[in-house]
Amino acid sequence: MHRLQYTYYLNYFTGLLFMVILLSGCSTTRHLKPDQSLYVGTFYEFDSYKSRHAKREVKSIVSELQPKANKKFLGLKMKLWIYLHSGDTTKKSKFNKFLRTKAGEAPVFYDAEINQQQSNVVETHLYNAGYFTAKVDASAETKNKKTKVKLNVKLNPPYKIDSIFFPQGTNDLYKVIRMAGEETELERGDIYNLENIRAEKERIAEVLRNNGFYYFRSEYLIFDLDTNKRNYKFNLYVNVKPTTPYEALIVYRIKDVYVNTSYSINADSVVLFPDTIKGEPLYYNASDKSFRKRAIGRAIFIKKDEIYSRKNHKATLGQFMGMGTFKFVNVRFAEADSVTKGFLKSFINLTKLPRWTARLELEAVSKSNNYIGPGLRVSTRNRNTFRGAELLVFNLSGSFEQQIGKNTGGVNSFEFGPEVEITFPRFITPVYVSNPVGFYTPKTRIVVGYNYLKRSGFFNLTSLKLIYGFKWKESLLKDHELNLININYIRVSNKSEAFQQLLTENILLQKSFEEQFIAGLTYRYVYNEQLIPEKKNQFYFMGSTDLSGNTISLLKRVIEGRKVNSENPASLAGEVYAQFASFDLEFRNYFNLDQYQKLILRVFGGVGIAYGNSVTMPYLKQYFSGGSSSIRAFRARSLGPGTYRDSIATSSFFDQGGDVRLEGNLEYRFRIGGMFYGALFYDAGNIWLLKENPQLPGSQFSNSFLNELAMGTGIGLRFDANFFVLRLDLATPVRKPWLSKGNRYVIDEFDPGSSAWRSENLLLNIAIGYPF
Repeated sequence: MHRLQYTYYLNYFTGLLFMVILLSGCSTTRHLKPDQSLYVGTFYEFDSYKSRHAKREVKSIVSELQPKANKKFLGLKMKLWIYLHSGDTTKKSKFNKFLRTKAGEAPVFYDAEINQQQSNVVETHLYNAGYFTAKVDASAETKNKKTKVKLNVKLNPPYKIDSIFFPQGTNDLYKVIRMAGEETELERGDIYNLENIRAEKERIAEVLRNNGFYYFRSEYLIFDLDTNKRNYKFNLYVNVKPTTPYEALIVYRIKDVYVNTSYSINADSVVLFPDTIKGEPLYYNASDKSFRKRAIGRAIFIKKDEIYSRKNHKATLGQFMGMGTFKFVNVRFAEADSVTKGFLKSFINLTKLPRWTARLELEAVSKSNNYIGPGLRVSTRNRNTFRGAELLVFNLSGSFEQQIGKNTGGVNSFEFGPEVEITFPRFITPVYVSNPVGFYTPKTRIVVGYNYLKRSGFFNLTSLKLIYGFKWKESLLKDHELNLININYIRVSNKSEAFQQLLTENILLQKSFEEQFIAGLTYRYVYNEQLIPEKKNQFYFMGSTDLSGNTISLLKRVIEGRKVNSENPASLAGEVYAQFASFDLEFRNYFNLDQYQKLILRVFGGVGIAYGNSVTMPYLKQYFSGGSSSIRAFRARSLGPGTYRDSIATSSFFDQGGDVRLEGNLEYRFRIGGMFYGALFYDAGNIWLLKENPQLPGSQFSNSFLNELAMGTGIGLRFDANFFVLRLDLATPVRKPWLSKGNRYVIDEFDPGSSAWRSENLLLNIAIGYPF
């Protein structure tokens, strides 16, 4: 029955597609005037010299700079066909206007000027890529009112660097240029590339600015090429333009530093008096007692009598901005004397934010386990708690959530908890650690929190947490988070009979809920190229580790002479503590096809290993799969472990946890119109146990894990208002790992006309924010 209906839908779709092909293929040129033809693209061929490098350069140039022909979908110019058949929008309905202006696409006509434009542009870019003698001839071929542009590319080998010469001389400017030249990224044998030359100019200019040449700019450098040598090589001569202003040729020093912590555009200027901060002389408004002078001094890297440094300039700016206490930060310089050159005054102007703020937020809570519902958060902030730009945050939150989706059993939960967090804009450590000189401010965090969770029909859970750690940015793209102390204490109470029976039948599950005192160290590293919006291919990497119980076990051995083991676990303050190590890796690639389309590939892998005092991972640290940010065709946390399937778990709260998690996602996102976006996605993944559990047959990780991956696919609708994203993903399983081998793929059972099939296989995920 299912196969017949599947064949019916396939035949229906094929027939519809064939009709569309006939309609669109025969009529996109019928309405054109006799002297008009559609531009359908550019192709090229090479004469004489050929190389992969040359072909790659020409291909990239043509693809980026050529006029864009009308778009195709499945080989058809559907948008053009819609435009041509939408009629006169001045006389037709609003629907016709929508078809032409939104759904349709205006024809791209061939213009004879395209030939000359493309040949000139390609020649110029080939020259900039090292092909100094390139010649490009363009011609057009028209057939059935469709015109292709042909580029005939004549090349000789590209010119390569033979030697690089830097200016000689004894003055400070030439010395610094030669010093910068020792770190040049241009190498002998490199093909000439204009972008690399420009980057090298900017790098040398930055080195000069870091060594006192405040007014020096990259345009004051000239790179001369001597191409008189044979074998397509050239010498590169680095020089300074003769017309360079005198101010750019001399070293500048800092004469005085002025710091105004109460700067306002609308107020009269504040009188600053001579002072010292951390032994450094400067001018300061001593009447402002809002900050401890030492806290201000830690952010200042511009020192009296030192030579100007662009690095220290940016570091000072970044440190003050990173404090989070100031609304406006300005660091500027001015000539100290109009007659005597070589000295600068530095003015650091700071406009404060209000010290106290309060916020009341009504939230829409959305969690990875498909719980969604209203939430309320009260938050107060003190941005300058101890007069050192310390941020004190007190949060009080509560929420009521209902688990949505098929077969959830109507489970609801109530959650409530206060949390206090204080962040210091520096490293605070038991031993002295100097704060790095850079644009980004390191942070020390201390978090204390309490949480109460009630899951109806199962249990109550109270938890305490204490975190002491650091956050710092190595660069714009690289983030680190190290928590030296990460303690979680969880107590489960008011267990229902059904939940207690689950614990009794599964010893490992029971252990995972018993060992709920977790104390250890965590580290997380993130590299994120999404912070470079103009980059077409954005890479994301996350690596983290969680080590727990090792210090306690070491102390037990040293002080008590006891070697801990899971058969007779040790305790701390009467509570059994967990001992484990977990490691996570996540890779993502964001391929930005254009402004409104992107393709995302995500791969995640994680493993948790219990040892020493523990026989299993604590429930809080286990891995789960399925849900709105995981494998969307399966209910949250319902997959696995392995090929195991618990009929009770599929219709109740209880989540399926594991020691190993593997997931892969492929998602295509596109704009529908306005703030509405669509998505097509395919997910695969599962969880497994490292150790065999007789109560969960098929749950152990083995070399056949690829055959045990769950798979699902679906479509999504997103409302993206920048500050808020509402996401709806409708998914259906492609492979169910718990079925017998040979029967796990279920796509041939696709039957949306059946209510029974829809109830079993269609899952609507409602969430806030993108899944990744």
